[in-house]
Amino acid sequence: MLHVVDVGTVVLGGSYAELGSWLVPAVHAELVRRGVSTGPDVAVLVSPHGRAATVTGTARAVADRVLGEPDLLLAG
Repeated sequence: MLHVVDVGTVVLGGSYAELGSWLVPAVHAELVRRGVSTGPDVAVLVSPHGRAATVTGTARAVADRVLGEPDLLLAG
């Protein structure tokens, strides 16, 4: 997928964030091995939100939709 979208950063979130200290070097090494990155071209980072990232993102999406279209609450 990185070849297709040409991203510069891979962020490990959710349950992967908890394993970041082990996964970051392994993921970066695999990117280099597969020719996606020749070194520091693609950064591999750990999300500071950890497991809460998915729930927080979903709650934010719902709140944005409700605030953007408050009639949806009344349509029931």
